[in-house]
Amino acid sequence: MTERGSIVVGALVFASVVGFLWVADFAARLTDRIQTERVISIETRAQDAARAEWARFDALIASLDPESSPVTLDYTVPDGLSTRAVRLRVVWENGQWVVTERQAVWHATPVSH
Repeated sequence: MTERGSIVVGALVFASVVGFLWVADFAARLTDRIQTERVISIETRAQDAARAEWARFDALIASLDPESSPVTLDYTVPDGLSTRAVRLRVVWENGQWVVTERQAVWHATPVSH
């Protein structure tokens, strides 16, 4: 092989290695971005569900009469991936409602992609 042919082959090998590394880096960055966005989405849904649960709890507590103590509260909170069924037992003690028992059951929501 001539000297010029060796240089061309070397340049092609170098270019293919650099191209392979660039594609691998691009794929790794893209995968990382997709995973990060997915985790953020899941966390956002969980935080929204927690806020909805606290809002529901506050609304139910505000509607209670202290003389009806103890009270069992049942409510559900959907978060997009599941529905949380919550049962609380609350009692009126020292001028405030106190949760004495809590049961929560998550029911998965079937989804298709």
